[in-house]
Amino acid sequence: MNLDIETFVKKVKDGLQISETKADILKWLTVLKSLLVKERIQTLDDIKKYDYKMEEMHKLIADCHIKQLYENLLTKFSVEWISIVGSENFNFLVKPVFLQGNDKYSFITLFQASIENNKMDFKCQRCVILLEDFLNRENLTRLLWNQSVCNTNHESEGSHSLALNPEQEILVGFLTSLPIKMGNKLRLENSIAFLPQSFIPILASSIVDTLDLAHQVLIQKENVSLYFISVLIGKLSLVGYANLFLETALPHLCLRVREDYLFCRICERIFMCVPARCQEAVVVPLLRQIPW
Repeated sequence: MNLDIETFVKKVKDGLQISETKADILKWLTVLKSLLVKERIQTLDDIKKYDYKMEEMHKLIADCHIKQLYENLLTKFSVEWISIVGSENFNFLVKPVFLQGNDKYSFITLFQASIENNKMDFKCQRCVILLEDFLNRENLTRLLWNQSVCNTNHESEGSHSLALNPEQEILVGFLTSLPIKMGNKLRLENSIAFLPQSFIPILASSIVDTLDLAHQVLIQKENVSLYFISVLIGKLSLVGYANLFLETALPHLCLRVREDYLFCRICERIFMCVPARCQEAVVVPLLRQIPW
């Protein structure tokens, strides 16, 4: 079964790369959207001859192929290719792959493509627009929550074993450096969405939403890891965004800890697990802003 799926995924990659006619391009974009956005797949000839369960295909793609599929799609972004696809088809088939697909790889690949070179070419412009659309509270909350869920097993083993995987380390670095790197790349053309005064409060709100989700899960006596959130808060503070983060997050956190003992433990956990090198950058602004 896995061999069949591997063969099919390779066929999708090749189809995206070599298709030249509008019909072929749209066919493979439809397949790609079905694979990455997790909606019911359409009856395409190339899929009907494989008897898959979509869940198994999604799992294999997430484990082995998803980053490459996103990167391959971005390589096609050119004036000629998008003119063939058409704006309506681009909005229907391509945008959902990034805005409703895998949140981690959508963000990572779009951010990398936006800053990878000094040129502001057509591909970069498209990636910047998609990245700006991606950076809303809902998408960022989903991104943070999925990283919290995937770390649950590590947290259950004890705090001494807590660690982010390499991609999560990259993700933390990208989230905390986005305002500076996008500002350096876009300069006078920078979007308001990438400014610290805009992006950090949205990210802080998404962190609060993630803690609310964790609270709901813990009430059901299920496990969830908050270590990714701790590392993210620590790095945000270390690079100078502690005050911006706390101005948004602290009023909500203070209200919740007065009302709910479990939420008090959640806050205790996220601040206690901040990496040692970041603790001063977190604690000093926290003590200054917290109402006594």
